[in-house]
Amino acid sequence: MRSLRQKKLTLGRLEKGANALDIIQKVLTCIAFVVGAIWAYFQFHIGGASNWMINLSMQTEVLPYKDNMRLLVVHVKSKNPRPIKFELNRPNDSFTLVVREVPSDLKLGSAIRSGSGRVIGSTIDLLREEGEDITPNAEFDDVVGIVLPVCMMVTLTADMEIENGTKDKSGKLDHDTVSTASIVRVAIPGIDGDCLKH
Repeated sequence: MRSLRQKKLTLGRLEKGANALDIIQKVLTCIAFVVGAIWAYFQFHIGGASNWMINLSMQTEVLPYKDNMRLLVVHVKSKNPRPIKFELNRPNDSFTLVVREVPSDLKLGSAIRSGSGRVIGSTIDLLREEGEDITPNAEFDDVVGIVLPVCMMVTLTADMEIENGTKDKSGKLDHDTVSTASIVRVAIPGIDGDCLKH
């Protein structure tokens, strides 16, 4: 039989162990709380989890059309990398493609900017009439074909604008804008070789 003293020592050790486990549990809870607070701060304040974001990219290909005309096929690809849904709605939001001719008389060292040059046709509206619901991780490929003369060089600029709930200095609705641009020579390698030499 154990003595009363041994039983008290055993109970004392168990109580100390329980107290130590309780302290460890409270410390781990505090660490989890701090980590969660840091994550929330990053996600919502620094990362802007309630804000929209879109990745735009553009791919082009030139196809034969007729005579000295070619069909420039433009793929404007958009991806929502954020874990939130956002909407594009008319009339305040827009998604457009503008085609501009690159002047053929530029001097050596001239810079070609996506917003310069004569607009060919009119601005192409890529936003559907009913608007767009952009869900998390959704990817879209808006395809447009444009008939252009062979050997023409053009700049392509796609802009997505979303009204951000504020007003600019003049009191008009302010917009956030994401753009992508490309410069393309309207020619098919192997068929339109003469203009590719220039």
